[in-house]
Amino acid sequence: MKVSNQLSRLHINHSKFPAIDGRCPKNTPETQQCIENKTKQFEKDYKVVINKKLPLSAASLTIGTILILREMIEKGWNNILILEDDVVLDKKFIELFQQGMSEIKKQNFKWDMLYLGCGGECGIKGVSWNKTKTNKYKSTWEYDKSSPMELYVRHPYDLRIPCEDKKCKPFSKHITHANKAGGTWGYAYSIDGAKKFLKTLYSKNKGATKVDDHIDQLLMKTHQAHGLSVLAFDEPIIWHEFGIAQREKFSTIDW
Repeated sequence: MKVSNQLSRLHINHSKFPAIDGRCPKNTPETQQCIENKTKQFEKDYKVVINKKLPLSAASLTIGTILILREMIEKGWNNILILEDDVVLDKKFIELFQQGMSEIKKQNFKWDMLYLGCGGECGIKGVSWNKTKTNKYKSTWEYDKSSPMELYVRHPYDLRIPCEDKKCKPFSKHITHANKAGGTWGYAYSIDGAKKFLKTLYSKNKGATKVDDHIDQLLMKTHQAHGLSVLAFDEPIIWHEFGIAQREKFSTIDW
């Protein structure tokens, strides 16, 4: 509801997609049977093949994305923006979005995916290894749990890590080429990008779409292995609310 309110205030038309319910009771005698039943039902209803080692909750997120992209292609939508239900739009969202899209259009660049918000290596502005005058917030994302490295960000919800210029080559003033973009809370597909992505998941032998991993991981693998053209706003203009579950820490910060 919070996301819908944000979009409505900005007069952005949108629709809600009902999530695929991959939940099953935990640690009960019925758990395994529930998983098996739902897996069979999902495979039948949605024409997918689910990796049995993948948690059903993760599989359901991937299936939801597949269904959205299938509808996009079927209805011939040129572009689609997918938002999760826990995002925060930048206060200058409309202004920054229009500037970024104008820059892309000016270069007549055909992108497959465009991240309006992302984690990982997808930009260089507003994120650094060391604390600076502008990057004063310690990131909620821990770079290496075995050997923790501190990250600092300008926006407290930022989940990116510093990226070298040669990996995240600037595209324009507000846009960069993404290297290892992560997160699916605010990103867009072109219709060609949707077709390319679904093609990489299709199994000719089984005549269905493979669901082998969490959608986030599948996208990163696809970017690298199949050469999709992936851009990102730098800095992001859509944020994952509270970063990584640091609600008490950031709930009083006015952004």
